[in-house]
Amino acid sequence: MARYSAIFPSIAGQSQAETTETEDTENIEITVKKKCLEQGFTEVDLCPFKLQWSFGLNPEVPVINLTTENRMLLAYACSHIAIIYNYSSKKMLPLLGHLQIILKNPIRNPVKMLSTSRDGKWLLTADSGKDSVVMIWDTEQGISVCTLFNPHNSEDITIAAISPDAKQVVTVGGGRYQNVHFWLWTYRRDKPDASTSLINITERVKGITFNDECPEQFALTTDYHVLFLTWNGHALSYDCPKVMTKVQYGVFNASCYVSKIQQVFTASTNGCILVWDNVSCEDKHADNINYKKKKHRKTLNLQKSSITVIIDNEGMLVTGNSNGRVTFYDYQLKLLYWCETCDLDSIRWLSFDLQSNLLAPIFILDIKRRLTSKVKIPIFTVNGKHISQNHKNSKAVNPINKTLNSILTYDTQWCSPFDVRNFLVCSPAGIVAIMKIPKQKCYFVFHHPVAIVTCIDSHPESNYMVVGDAQGTIHLYDHEKCVRLTSKNTPPLPNYRPILEKQKIEENIIYVTCPRSHEILKAVTALKFSPRCDMLVCGLENGAIWILHHITLDPIDEIPYKHSSSAINKITFTRCAEYMAYADNALTVVVFKRNNMTVASEYNVWNLIGKYHSHYLPIKDILFGPAASDSDVPRFFSLGEDRELVEYDLAHSGPYPVPGLKILRIDQIEQNAIPLCLAWYPVSSIEKFLMISNSEYKYKIFSDATKAICGTYLGPTFAKPVKYIQILTDKVIDNGYVVFATDREIGLQLMPFDGNPYKIVGTTGHPQKIIGISVSHNKKILFTAGYNDPCVLMWKIELKSVDIMARLGGEGLSPFYCLIKGGKKGWLANEMKALFYYAQILHQGENTTAARIISDTVVVDQISNLMRAIGYFLTDKEIENIMTEVCYKRYVETDKLVQEITFEEFVRLYVNHRPVFEICMRHIKEAFRMFVKENSDSIKNPTLTRKQLVDILLGGTVLKTLLKEDESIGEPLTLQEAYTYLRTLMFPKEEMVETQLSLPPKSISFNFRFLPERISYKDFTMDIVGVESLEETMADN
Repeated sequence: MARYSAIFPSIAGQSQAETTETEDTENIEITVKKKCLEQGFTEVDLCPFKLQWSFGLNPEVPVINLTTENRMLLAYACSHIAIIYNYSSKKMLPLLGHLQIILKNPIRNPVKMLSTSRDGKWLLTADSGKDSVVMIWDTEQGISVCTLFNPHNSEDITIAAISPDAKQVVTVGGGRYQNVHFWLWTYRRDKPDASTSLINITERVKGITFNDECPEQFALTTDYHVLFLTWNGHALSYDCPKVMTKVQYGVFNASCYVSKIQQVFTASTNGCILVWDNVSCEDKHADNINYKKKKHRKTLNLQKSSITVIIDNEGMLVTGNSNGRVTFYDYQLKLLYWCETCDLDSIRWLSFDLQSNLLAPIFILDIKRRLTSKVKIPIFTVNGKHISQNHKNSKAVNPINKTLNSILTYDTQWCSPFDVRNFLVCSPAGIVAIMKIPKQKCYFVFHHPVAIVTCIDSHPESNYMVVGDAQGTIHLYDHEKCVRLTSKNTPPLPNYRPILEKQKIEENIIYVTCPRSHEILKAVTALKFSPRCDMLVCGLENGAIWILHHITLDPIDEIPYKHSSSAINKITFTRCAEYMAYADNALTVVVFKRNNMTVASEYNVWNLIGKYHSHYLPIKDILFGPAASDSDVPRFFSLGEDRELVEYDLAHSGPYPVPGLKILRIDQIEQNAIPLCLAWYPVSSIEKFLMISNSEYKYKIFSDATKAICGTYLGPTFAKPVKYIQILTDKVIDNGYVVFATDREIGLQLMPFDGNPYKIVGTTGHPQKIIGISVSHNKKILFTAGYNDPCVLMWKIELKSVDIMARLGGEGLSPFYCLIKGGKKGWLANEMKALFYYAQILHQGENTTAARIISDTVVVDQISNLMRAIGYFLTDKEIENIMTEVCYKRYVETDKLVQEITFEEFVRLYVNHRPVFEICMRHIKEAFRMFVKENSDSIKNPTLTRKQLVDILLGGTVLKTLLKEDESIGEPLTLQEAYTYLRTLMFPKEEMVETQLSLPPKSISFNFRFLPERISYKDFTMDIVGVESLEETMADN
């Protein structure tokens, strides 16, 4: 169920947004499953994206060696995905268990733990965060065999591990008192078989090591303690012996349980190894290892660097340290052998090949990697001797292949060469290498950058993808071959003061208007390839813009442009690449025009047209568009959180500073919602349309000329609304496709938009927050980058998935009924039909003896009344938008206004326009409290006077003083409207009718004394609004 439900996040989100019952959501899933099976589709057919590659790994998660006699595999984590990688065939198998979305509990956490059994058959993966999950995988089949949901209930997981014999799993919770759970996972129980709490331990557990001969015994490592735990078949007990030494050992890094001698070795940051041994006991149970406690035996300072990892292998202790050295000791801690390479600055993880004959799983993905460039081979050192390498003699199967000149053993008493199985090492810098000591070779599997990714972009014509990171480095990848072609650091910024003075003298402002460099801020925050494929524009956190060669990444323009003092967050071009613009975090838009009149000695690529501080809240998007019919200059727009769409007059702008960048018009396009992104709506029509997504989970379509609204459609209803859009179709006639991204999800949607939830499919794209998406030049690949993550994920876009889903949804109103409470046969659907036909009676007149004419349409004037009758209370602006949408829907084709709508059109209008989230009592109380002066009494029981309430409804002085000067007053009522509405709410309808009939219309007095002198929040909700029982509605608070 967990895997299948990933296909239906939009439907699930909608059901949750409307607070319907759990059964309704489950019925939707069951219905779709049934249809899917009936029509012969599988889960694979409905998956919108297939992960093809990960450019990067998480070096904080263990890298596991799964190599056996019959396979060459390793496992690592990136974002919310674990990956099994065949480093011989260069194939990748993603383990997508932590990617799926369950209708009840979305799994959206990064993978933080990997662990394997002794033979490598079983692999444990675990994520950390809310609703954490532990999964056990069969590495031969590549499938999940067991899943532990919320093993620590509301707590996240600190660490987890599987025992060497694969029968037990130990998990440690992240609560105040760390709970240790012991699971016999093969019994598939929902609760642990034993538990204990580490009440007296304040440091977090960082490592778990098992006793191979008796896995019921294991040790937990913290910063300053090693805890020894035992499961006796019923309960879990632990002991925490004290460290008895005067040696400054520092902080514990890792521990290793050596079963043969029943000792535990702990490595520390000061290069020490602490030895823990059994307590000698005269008790009769002394021969039973289950009853023996541990004590600190001794501490030896063996190295000058921090020992970061320690493991037991074939009668030897193997350590890795912070200087990149791997050292071998016997159990008496006598040095046997050591080696190091200058490429491995530090060893973070170390694991040996497995002594088994397990096979590799079937790899569905087959990414061919052909090496196209030579790599410099550094020096490898064995027991202190530096040996140079010959790259010409190396094999081309790996990017780096280093050969040792000789094998030396440290102990001269040994005459034979030092023989040990191959092992894998990983550094904190993302370098993974296979060390083959017997064959005198060291192979570097890959080197992934580990700096946090900050921005990405795809080449418009080639298989290139570029990545910028927080360290100011730009990486260019060939995503077809899955190789990194080059990496370059952005050059240091020049001294801008002389450049600015020279520009002022020449009265030609080109390069700089903000001379402060802020060189500490070096992150790459925006990247964009030119549509001409002749340059890459790189925006930095310090506000500088570099113009780079699109392949070599070398500067084309020697001087970077500096017209901002804050980070660049968006760069865009016109299609012809004649104009380029960017927006920064200082709410400024800067526009350039290509310099086609260049002088060889002073070559500047771009001329500055101007810049404008055009928004008072953050800029969400900028967009160029084709020229208007009466102009040959392209159009340019910016969209801000201030709900304003600004269009600039490029035809009359530039050069800087006079006249600079000029504004053509400003339109407020939202009343309450915040716009999040802007794009051109690709329809085959005479008109051109702009589209936005907003914070209320809606898409809105506008006329580019008049900015009149032409359509409002329900969008994906995940936890957060859509904030990135990539159109995959230039012109939409019947069907088109759009890729979207929310905070965490990525998805596909069919165009044209109509609010159909079955035309949306998606899945989790990142466990925390998506910071950027990009689509390849052939529209077949999607790249995603996440917050605080060094990985870029490459997904294959499966367009057929959304086509199949749309077919399963059905035609007509069938797919829309899941958005209405109760579905097709529910009370709301029946009420809508009854009210629809009642609106026809009202239009024909209630008091008439003429024969009724029942049709399939109602006049558009009844739309607002119908909406209010079914519980959607529109503002005047919303009514105006709906009437504009409906009446002008076919105006361009027919030159006539629409006068009537059908029942199907009415239902679609309702599900597309109504709020996604229902209004609850908390919202009413917050709105009421806004108009009350803050004091101790107003917090518990907010109260207004009668005069204040009426004044607020009329948009009077009270409202104006409470709101800020730049905020809209809203939609005040007229005096007659306020009187009529309040009177109707306060008194029965019959009494109101009598009053109106007894008085002439002109003599009605607008006296509001029928309201109480003081109106509390409780009076307002129960007596005026008419909520029958306030207690019944307070659950949502």
